[in-house]
Amino acid sequence: MKNAYFYIILGTLILMCPVFYNGFPLVYSDTGTYISSGFEFEVPRGRPLLYGVFIRLSSLGISLWHTIFVQCFIVGYLLYRLFEFLFPEGKKSVYLAGVSILSFGTGIGWYCGQLMPDIYSSALLLCFPLLLFGELPFRRKLFVSCLLFFSVAVHFSHFVLSGFVLTLIFLISRIKFIPFDIGKKLRFISCIISIVLVLPFTSLLNFSASETTKINKGSHVFLMGRMLDAGVLESFLNDRCQQEDYVLCGVKDSLPEDSRAFIWNSKTSPLYDYKDWEDAAEPYNEILKGILTSPKHLSLFAHNCVTSSMSQLLHNELGDGFISGWYSEEYSPPRYWIAEYFPHEERSYLQSRQNINLWGRGLDFTFVNRIYAILLLLSVLSLIYASYHGISNSKLKLTITVFLIGIIGNAMITASLANLYDRLQARISWLLVAILLALMYEYWLKYQINKSAPKHTN
Repeated sequence: MKNAYFYIILGTLILMCPVFYNGFPLVYSDTGTYISSGFEFEVPRGRPLLYGVFIRLSSLGISLWHTIFVQCFIVGYLLYRLFEFLFPEGKKSVYLAGVSILSFGTGIGWYCGQLMPDIYSSALLLCFPLLLFGELPFRRKLFVSCLLFFSVAVHFSHFVLSGFVLTLIFLISRIKFIPFDIGKKLRFISCIISIVLVLPFTSLLNFSASETTKINKGSHVFLMGRMLDAGVLESFLNDRCQQEDYVLCGVKDSLPEDSRAFIWNSKTSPLYDYKDWEDAAEPYNEILKGILTSPKHLSLFAHNCVTSSMSQLLHNELGDGFISGWYSEEYSPPRYWIAEYFPHEERSYLQSRQNINLWGRGLDFTFVNRIYAILLLLSVLSLIYASYHGISNSKLKLTITVFLIGIIGNAMITASLANLYDRLQARISWLLVAILLALMYEYWLKYQINKSAPKHTN
């Protein structure tokens, strides 16, 4: 046990290398909102409260480095347990080598080191093989179940993703590709319970903070923005405003350019004609209902979702959202709230590479993106090779199935409900490289066995 945690801690530190390189935990435009929601204990618009509370508790109110350490530890722990599950006799040095390749050649270290819940979209996928197919001791199973629950609860899209993955696994199991015995059915049910409990938990947490049990107060806003990007909103208003007096009919010819402007630009967006997002819920939901019940506009949206999902699979470049001169501005939410609750870390934040450090050296993802692209290409080729020659390790086969469902499901969900952002796919596509490394190690073990096998001569 002690030996295991020694390797997990080493893996954690390796995952933190991109953060050490940056000089401070990485931020995103939403980071300030998460920090303020946790310390102010207020439900943020369109986001769960739990991740903000996690930042507050894990940082101990002392340092955001603590939060990043915990985040990297969670991922390092799950990777170690997964390696242990796939290769019970595997050398622990191989785990460290794999984590090193992932940390320096993919986005895992960057997303583990960012004060955002993005890394948990892949963390929840790491939980599934362990809970569904592994033979875990009770305490370990309980801990991994808690990590699954937490990973789902920190972002609304994760609830949809986890439900999608479990549904597909169940359907595939019906054709005996994944055989379920009685014990595994019970594990399947326990995973469902862990995920479903997220809803009442989030509702109760919101009620304790704002006396409302509503889970997502901004779903109508984000979906309206998605309809705008898909070109469906403008088409619908042009077709229907002569018969119906929808709230956006008066501005149908001057709608914002895209969803970002619609959601966040208070000067040009009609959304800010309302005092609060919740005030727009009824009129916006009326428009959304009209779109979703119109065969023409529903088909337009469905077509856009399909093409966008295919495109999202190829949006894997790192750096999306990491580089912006805005982060160092006094009015930017990340800097403002770091200065508010971690004033002793503001200087370190401003001197990080993300904010162009004292020597004028910022972040450049050109080289790592080339490495990442090569690794992703090799990963796809290895999957084609494995599908042709077969995979003898049944545990690895099951894990690959879960990861591929998750990667495809993430592309479909984010492209349909959000937009085409490299960040949304790059945060999870590193699992393809993990598959590549696992297949390489599996083939190497086979080679070693064949090499040591006695040769028969006539």
